[in-house]
Amino acid sequence: MTKASEISDAAAEWLIRIEGPTAPNTWDALQAWMDADPRHRAAFIRLRVAWNRVDRLKNMRPVDGTVDSDLLSRSNISLPQC
Repeated sequence: MTKASEISDAAAEWLIRIEGPTAPNTWDALQAWMDADPRHRAAFIRLRVAWNRVDRLKNMRPVDGTVDSDLLSRSNISLPQC
């Protein structure tokens, strides 16, 4: 049985692969990997959602690089409760 950490690592590798230009067979291989085990699909989706949230936060940073401690309180982004 594959360890959860190995699945997470593989999901991260897939996410990195599809961030750049990809060939159609890359997408086919990703689909095959996700179809092989429901844990693969879950790990990939979880990681991709986190990646997209980080991108949204990154895009909110001030252009001049200053840190505004109240930035999130003034935004419409709701963070998940842990």
